[in-house]
Amino acid sequence: MKKYIAVILTVAVIVSAMYENPTVADQVSVKDVYGECYGDQLSDNTTDISRFFYDQMIQNYIYQEDDIGNEENKWTGLAKPLENKGIFTPQNQNFTLKKLFNSKEDFNANQETWRDTEIKVLKDCIRDAFDAFVKDYPQVYWLDSMESKISLNMSSKTVADGIEGTIVIQVTMTPVEYETGMSQYISEFDAAVCQAKEDIIQKYNITAETKEENIVKAIHDYITSQVDYNHQAASSMEEEQQKYNYAHTSVSVFLKGKKWNNLIMCEGYAKAFKILCDAFQMDSALLIGESINPQQEKEAHMWNAVKVEGKWYAVDVSWDDQGDNIYYVYLLAGKKSKGYYDLYERDHVTTDQFSSYEGSKSFILPQISEIGFWQEPEHMTSQKTTEDPTENITGGTNPSDTNPSDTNQDNNPYEQEENPGQNGNHSGPSIDIKDEDGNSYVWKLTGVKNVVYTGKKVRQNLKLSCDGKILKEGTDYLVSYQNNLNVGKARFTITPIGKYQNTKPSSFSYTFNIVKASIKKASVGKIKAQKLKRGKAAKPSIKLKFHGKKLKKGKDYKISYKNNKKKGTAKIILKGKGNFKGKRTVKFKIK
Repeated sequence: MKKYIAVILTVAVIVSAMYENPTVADQVSVKDVYGECYGDQLSDNTTDISRFFYDQMIQNYIYQEDDIGNEENKWTGLAKPLENKGIFTPQNQNFTLKKLFNSKEDFNANQETWRDTEIKVLKDCIRDAFDAFVKDYPQVYWLDSMESKISLNMSSKTVADGIEGTIVIQVTMTPVEYETGMSQYISEFDAAVCQAKEDIIQKYNITAETKEENIVKAIHDYITSQVDYNHQAASSMEEEQQKYNYAHTSVSVFLKGKKWNNLIMCEGYAKAFKILCDAFQMDSALLIGESINPQQEKEAHMWNAVKVEGKWYAVDVSWDDQGDNIYYVYLLAGKKSKGYYDLYERDHVTTDQFSSYEGSKSFILPQISEIGFWQEPEHMTSQKTTEDPTENITGGTNPSDTNPSDTNQDNNPYEQEENPGQNGNHSGPSIDIKDEDGNSYVWKLTGVKNVVYTGKKVRQNLKLSCDGKILKEGTDYLVSYQNNLNVGKARFTITPIGKYQNTKPSSFSYTFNIVKASIKKASVGKIKAQKLKRGKAAKPSIKLKFHGKKLKKGKDYKISYKNNKKKGTAKIILKGKGNFKGKRTVKFKIK
């Protein structure tokens, strides 16, 4: 259950509509390009005080240098604990709102319209401030929304030019948690973030000389090593979403062994990435919008932009995390970078409005470089595929699983595997490997095919040869599978053993598609004849089984009825969903 935290903000505000004598000491001008944060684009003047509210959120939620000093290895940006602090402290900022009316009658006739207009403007300022704040500071992981209540007093007095009306506005803001009790872990969360930074430094050999791109890669690899995408949270019905609130935050990356363990979706990956970029003092931003698959189906999505050597690049950690392996397709990608099935600029479409309310502010986004950091112009093409994506990621060409642990070297992680043909049957790549004595071998993989969904985990009838000699599974190599149950992009990993043990690479992976099965292949249980009831349509239940497994309505198929309001023959129309495709019609009798 979402919790409304008891501590509130109360601010006395007097706002001026005459604009002649702004009383804000330091006016903030809106930037026309993305700076270091979205908050840079907020105003603080006599007509727009969104920056005022944004600054108050920072002051009361986020540690600054004055709070923790400049101790060695410390960094600002951790979330403040809420205990005994309150969310905001009352401010004495004066924003004078005055308006000249011709007469007392004119004031009386127009004061309600004037008041309503100013309330809407102020609410928009609060919303814009909140939109910018939660994108700039995802470390305030528990904060879901901000409720605001605005009350005001109006007065008038006679002046030389007529009647001067004045509004004094009082704002009460109440922050709302994603779920009751989330904020109690703030101190533990902050400590875990600091520890994660130290772990990255140690594990990936980060030094003062480490290049920015390698720090980004280390953060990318660390996050994917900590969590797996939670398909259940992503595919849950709308009425079940409440129990997966944690999946929209980064807590699974940093806090282990709690009820939310491994509950994470794209939002969590992206927020964790920004939090760690902040820890390493690297410019980054959250991007929101839609991912688009080959069928032009859209899905809400969140990912990142990060600045390396003065240019902005895209990073999508959740799409690069497929089970046990780390991919680099969306690590420092450019607009023309190859994605899994299309160019980045076509499969990731950003929006500049972070809220859906009328009048929502359009923010300026970081401008992603045309070419990815590691990619050259000749790689700026892409072959589309026609298969559906997996539950959280689309398939196509995948990078090599070779993953150098030394992030100080200039390796290009975009080395691609051979792209499967669209006919569903394809041979694997030829792979050059070397043993510990420096001997070279050429491995050739054949027999890889796309597979129709069966309801059970599928395997490939692989043939692996070395310099023309057929190798034996269990003697010369081992095969492990990932994501090989449901429709989407499945993967297997081959690990050399025996005489080929200790080779480089130590393992390599390849992908294949599990495609949807026809709903017509499901068996249908017998439907009893229905009795017609006055004023009611006959809607008998139906039992569907596929390879002995009972199918679920809403998950595996949709159901509708035809001619079911009168005696005779009626129809049930079944439409495949999830792992199934196609339609089928089943008849039943109405007496």
